[in-house]
Amino acid sequence: MLTLLSGRLVLRDFHPTDEVDYVALRTGEQFSRLYPADEVGPAASRYLLAMFIGWQVEPERSCWQLAITLRDNGALIGSCGVRVLVPGEMSFGCELGERYWRQGYALEAADCLLRFAAEQLGCQRVVTDTLEANHSALMLAQRLGFIAEASTTPRTRIQWSVLAGHTPVQGLGLITKEHYANLQHHRRPSGLA
Repeated sequence: MLTLLSGRLVLRDFHPTDEVDYVALRTGEQFSRLYPADEVGPAASRYLLAMFIGWQVEPERSCWQLAITLRDNGALIGSCGVRVLVPGEMSFGCELGERYWRQGYALEAADCLLRFAAEQLGCQRVVTDTLEANHSALMLAQRLGFIAEASTTPRTRIQWSVLAGHTPVQGLGLITKEHYANLQHHRRPSGLA
């Protein structure tokens, strides 16, 4: 079982016993407005949880969606993950239950997971997308050093990239691993976000 530690958090593989808490954290009114109706609610949340657990036993694992829990009491507060798109490139996503928003948890979890992806999984580039209306996700992406590339769908999603191991190609806003590492030294500690 994969476990990653940060200052206030434990990122770990999901367990079947997380079902009740995972469904609950994805049912808030504000949380629900950030996703299409068919991607939230109890049935969709149970489906996602089963998929995340299934990824853990794949012979050549290529997806890591981890439970975000509080280090001091083990409470499940969200999830974050990376998925291999092509060798060296991964997609990234993060979600938190509403009561844990605006406390720096997403930044702390994302930083921990992206460091793992770069150092342990050989990730050279990470992409993510979000709705333009999801201002918190946009701010998180910017604080992590992601750079907007382009709107990619009619749902007004913006694609972001970070952690490139090379110079920008075809005008994409990519940054190097070294630049990402330097960002960590110039940000406020994640607990103060």
